[in-house]
Amino acid sequence: MQDYFEEGEYIIREGQVGDTFYIIADGSVSITQKLVGQDEPQHIRNLSKGSFFGEKALLTEDRRTASAMALGPGVELLTLNRE
Repeated sequence: MQDYFEEGEYIIREGQVGDTFYIIADGSVSITQKLVGQDEPQHIRNLSKGSFFGEKALLTEDRRTASAMALGPGVELLTLNRE
């Protein structure tokens, strides 16, 4: 399956239950995470074409440990659901 997210749109949010794995087909994604002692989520890294995230969602029903947001001008993702 293929999805498109506009710049600034959350793809996943930290704490949500995950059931989808993502591969970046085009564009970039910003990964942020809440860290102990910090009031605001901290930028961890940017991911670009060919990178992937959310792989743990295919194996377990754990909650997301980070948030992913589309960077400009948007991001095209290939997705795979646990089902």
